[in-house]
Amino acid sequence: MSPVPPVGGLGGSNDAYVYDNSGYVTGQGGATYEYDAARQMKRYTRNGASVRYAYDGARHRAVKIQTGDTTRYVYDNKGHLLFERSSASYSQRSYVWLDDIPLAGIDQKTSGELLGVYLIESDFANTPRYLRRLSGNTSAPVWQWPFAPYGDVPANEDPDGDGTKVTFNLRFPGQYFDAESGLHYNHTRYFSPCTGRYLQPDLMRLEGGINVCIYAKGNPVNFVVCYRN
Repeated sequence: MSPVPPVGGLGGSNDAYVYDNSGYVTGQGGATYEYDAARQMKRYTRNGASVRYAYDGARHRAVKIQTGDTTRYVYDNKGHLLFERSSASYSQRSYVWLDDIPLAGIDQKTSGELLGVYLIESDFANTPRYLRRLSGNTSAPVWQWPFAPYGDVPANEDPDGDGTKVTFNLRFPGQYFDAESGLHYNHTRYFSPCTGRYLQPDLMRLEGGINVCIYAKGNPVNFVVCYRN
């Protein structure tokens, strides 16, 4: 499935949401969202192409299945992504953390051959902003995610201009970018950066506030959402 083109700015999408009786978004424009019995998104479909998702017992997304590729994920008990492996590229990435701070990404072939080590530079909220190679030219970043309150800007995958793109999908704390939908997977829910809201209600319901789909109290400049949302 081809990536969703980036939308410039909040409100860039004028397509109305379609909801089920539980308040979960089931469609918008040409996209549809399906949920399993545990109310976790199990399928995303756009233009006839589908991506399927499966989860472990802790509600972490463990598998993403799309045409020609299956990606598997492993998390720690705090919700930090530790490892992901792609069947299409025969590659894997391990993540190094210091508490909630992402420090590095280590890329390898599934055979164990080392492909590269990337140092992660994060902002005050532990959101990755730059990646730099551990070897070679360490001064120029090889990946950059510009600041935007709701994250509705695409990452620059080749800021050093060497023609080699680096894909890195960690976003705000606990979030993982899905190129197929443009959404950020955030443990129990999916966040839409182009609208600044979640597609699913908070599992705490009204205990988490009267707006059950709001992100960071509607003020992401001053508030940070925890990992296990």
